[in-house]
Amino acid sequence: MITIQELKTKAASRYESTLKKLLLGEDPFPVAIPYKRPRRGGDPAEMLRLKQILRSQAKETVGFGPMVKFEEANTRRYGAATIPGAVSFETLEDLTRYIGKKAEADRILEHAKIVAREFPTARPWTATRLQRLSKDDPTTWLAITRVVSHFIQHPRPWVYPRELSLGLHTKFLEQNHGPIIEILAQVALETLNEPYTNWQDRLGLRSSSELVEGRFLDPALAPHLPQHMLAPVKEWNRCAFTAPTWVLITENRTSLLTLPALPGCVALLGKGYAVTRLAQIEKLHATQTYYWGDIDQHGFEILASIRSHLPKVRSCLMDEETLTRCHNLVQIENVDATLPPDFVAANLTSAEKALWE
Repeated sequence: MITIQELKTKAASRYESTLKKLLLGEDPFPVAIPYKRPRRGGDPAEMLRLKQILRSQAKETVGFGPMVKFEEANTRRYGAATIPGAVSFETLEDLTRYIGKKAEADRILEHAKIVAREFPTARPWTATRLQRLSKDDPTTWLAITRVVSHFIQHPRPWVYPRELSLGLHTKFLEQNHGPIIEILAQVALETLNEPYTNWQDRLGLRSSSELVEGRFLDPALAPHLPQHMLAPVKEWNRCAFTAPTWVLITENRTSLLTLPALPGCVALLGKGYAVTRLAQIEKLHATQTYYWGDIDQHGFEILASIRSHLPKVRSCLMDEETLTRCHNLVQIENVDATLPPDFVAANLTSAEKALWE
């Protein structure tokens, strides 16, 4: 016999699918709630308890909630009787009030309407982003559509985010770039950069990731330059310094800052997936380059990324021996892959691939 809690749980399980159908322009009603019906000749006391439960939850009793149909039936054992039949929700309000989600559903529908009104082709996207649409308020979503329109009219502006004339607070783009990029991908994909390393790059904006930080670990390579530099790629290419014997790219900034003097070496900071920008430094293509990253999912993905641009890059301290020697520092990670596994595997050596897997 179904309980009140089980009835609410079953109703809640229909919530998202019902909203998605509405957002796609479909009519999902009535929303049927299946349950195990009692046998016609079953225990009359159990039948009575079930009827009491369903009547206590029915829209007819409460004013909202499920519609419960009762059927007249004749049984051999008890003669004529009324038994519970189909249970369903006839409207969204009935369903959402019953499971305590009315305010959230109203927000989702209102925000989705704002997006679809401005960008009809983004309507299918709204059906996949219920959680995101449940956040913020109409003013925020109106501003999001305004920013999307701005990038359609002015694609890839190549300025810093806070230089944009959006009439919004300075952190708005930083806080809402996710839905802005996703909507652009639906309605104006040609305005977005591909490939990209971060959200600024995706939108064609400048960011601090374009600045490359590095140290000359051998002062003789550039006696006339600062030994610790932070500059755009074009400045690194413009600076006159002796070609290093080797280059070390490290992911950890503390490691970069504490590396000792090394003959013929220039050390550069990788900055995660933005590491591919380093491939634009001309001297790296004629110099043996090493990458020193974390022995984890992201570390090997970043190694694969830089190697896809600089095929001769070798990994440093990212092997089985290092992992064994530092076994006391090993932790279990639970992260999702960022890059396609086939791409990563294709850009790792057999030993690296075995450790990555």
